[in-house]
Amino acid sequence: MRLPAALVLLALALTGAGCSTAQESAGASSTQFSNFKNAPRSSGGITEQGDYKLTERESGLDCKKLTGLMMLRINVMRDMAKGPQPSAPAKAMQSSAHSVLGFSDIGNDPKADAARERKRLDALNRALADKKCKTIDIDVALAAPIGAATPTRNGAATK
Repeated sequence: MRLPAALVLLALALTGAGCSTAQESAGASSTQFSNFKNAPRSSGGITEQGDYKLTERESGLDCKKLTGLMMLRINVMRDMAKGPQPSAPAKAMQSSAHSVLGFSDIGNDPKADAARERKRLDALNRALADKKCKTIDIDVALAAPIGAATPTRNGAATK
């Protein structure tokens, strides 16, 4: 069954109107995004020397919350290690898309992501030690299955 030409033209006109509205709103959000993108970075993250510096929020956490954050990140790393690795073509496409669009390389290389996470865990563990909290044996914790008790270096395991 054929649609009358008037209905086809009406559908095209409505589609075009929706696209122009989407472009107008995208222009506004891209301005907002550029303001966000150019905003000064808060403290924390990987330094030029390759170490991880805690954010202000992470530095202000107490022992219980630091330990909880570490347990969460350890479970993420356990999951990353056991998950499927992206294929070479998928990595290449993602990398080229990220470079064209100006995004960071986080997510392109699982090994680099794991190394960044490990540096973060080491920094969080140093913060625990500085606050005289029980530290976590990260190597043992990463080798344990997901959801297992997290071994501490100077006390009982935490669950």
